[in-house]
Amino acid sequence: MVNIDGTKTLLEVCKEEKVKSFIYTSSASVVYSGAPLVNVDETIPYPQKFADYYSETKAIAEKMCLAANSPSGMKTLAIRPSGIFGPGDAQTTPGALIAQKKNFPVLLQVGNNTALFDFTYVDNIVDAHISASDLLSSSHNTQIQGQAFFITNGQPIGMWSFLRLIWAQVGDTRKPLIIIPNIIATFILYFLKLLACIGVVKHEVPFVFGMTFTSRYFNITKAKTLLNYSPRISYAQGVPIAVKSCLERWKSQDPGSSDKKTN
Repeated sequence: MVNIDGTKTLLEVCKEEKVKSFIYTSSASVVYSGAPLVNVDETIPYPQKFADYYSETKAIAEKMCLAANSPSGMKTLAIRPSGIFGPGDAQTTPGALIAQKKNFPVLLQVGNNTALFDFTYVDNIVDAHISASDLLSSSHNTQIQGQAFFITNGQPIGMWSFLRLIWAQVGDTRKPLIIIPNIIATFILYFLKLLACIGVVKHEVPFVFGMTFTSRYFNITKAKTLLNYSPRISYAQGVPIAVKSCLERWKSQDPGSSDKKTN
């Protein structure tokens, strides 16, 4: 309802009010079927079958946004960030820290950590939005109208390598006791998909599990060329800020609780 109906409503209202520019915050997941994505650019089509409902509904909304572009009316474009993290992050950073508290780092690693993934620091995404807004407001810039752009840090990294950057911020540099090879992880993924189909596990479980050992990174040349995008904040700069922000947020929300404290 939010992704599809909400976007549809916003587009309708903006047209009625004669809004000049509309930038949709989409997701890199709109091209993700569960199969590896290796340095793909915006020429890759939407998949026939999506990896999860989130990806599918974001794709539907993105299509609506791009189709609404009118050179003589409201101009639109879509930003496709991947793996957002930073202050206010409600998934990536807190998820990794909660996993650390449960001793996941020392217990288990899914996959050989050879698959690469793209994460994006939130300030870099803000930069992309601002640049897109400035350029979209120019009546002479037609190249970006009705277009989608992948936005990442431009630093493809192993999923577990990135998680260890987060865990290192709380002093946890332990190595996993068990590493599940990619081939075994693939069989587990098929089994999880079967369980999801019959309702034994939630639909997003195989989606999240698969991403831990499946490459999913993107080529951001189009954004660099047409949006003048350049990621300013690297992982080395952004991860400490993200972890500090998350820990401070937990402390302010529940100062007396030890549930979310790290080891």
